[in-house]
Amino acid sequence: MVKGRYTLIVAVAGSISIGAAYHYYASNQSVDTNTLGKNSSSTSYQREETTEGQLSDVLSKLEETRMLVENYKNDIDIEISEIRQSTRENAKNDGSSEVESGASETDGLEEQQQIELALIEENEAYDNEIVDFSWAPEAESNIDDGLSQLKENVDFEIIGSECKTNRCVATVQFQNYESAVENGNLFAEMSFPGLNCAQSTYLPEPNDVSASYQADLMLDCSQQNQGLVTPID
Repeated sequence: MVKGRYTLIVAVAGSISIGAAYHYYASNQSVDTNTLGKNSSSTSYQREETTEGQLSDVLSKLEETRMLVENYKNDIDIEISEIRQSTRENAKNDGSSEVESGASETDGLEEQQQIELALIEENEAYDNEIVDFSWAPEAESNIDDGLSQLKENVDFEIIGSECKTNRCVATVQFQNYESAVENGNLFAEMSFPGLNCAQSTYLPEPNDVSASYQADLMLDCSQQNQGLVTPID
């Protein structure tokens, strides 16, 4: 009697490969020599037909599996592409917002630095002047009169004013920083009798915004003293 065994080895790793091993074993039993060739041929044919059918089924299933894997891979590639596109768009939008925000902050800092520089230059110019006693006392009196009129509608205290050759500094005190900010425009834009000066005030935020707050009004009357503008009645 003849015995046989068929073994199919399949390995799938990245790509699909097929390997087959065919093992045929002969028993120790006697074989009829008259029928050996005939039976052998029939047995061999049947075994070959069966083997080919099995291989065809396996290959068909493997092809189906390969197609499923390929379709799944394509779906994943599409999802990855969509995610990457969405990520790039979000990054672009975030980057644009960050650039706009950064530009705005930079502009704000530059403006603040320019104001601080102008204040420093104004203070230095004032400090370098000497007192012109033919002009300064009257100018100080005019400033005090104007501040007294403003004080009737705005809550602040007059600390004092001091004039030199072309420039004056008037100092007042508000109840707190908020009050100074609310009334700073009135303080800087008010008109003083007998004067026609360029006026400015700078209100940096203090550490304690609830505490009383002193503010300086800077007056540059050089154009008036040069006769370029006329005093306000």
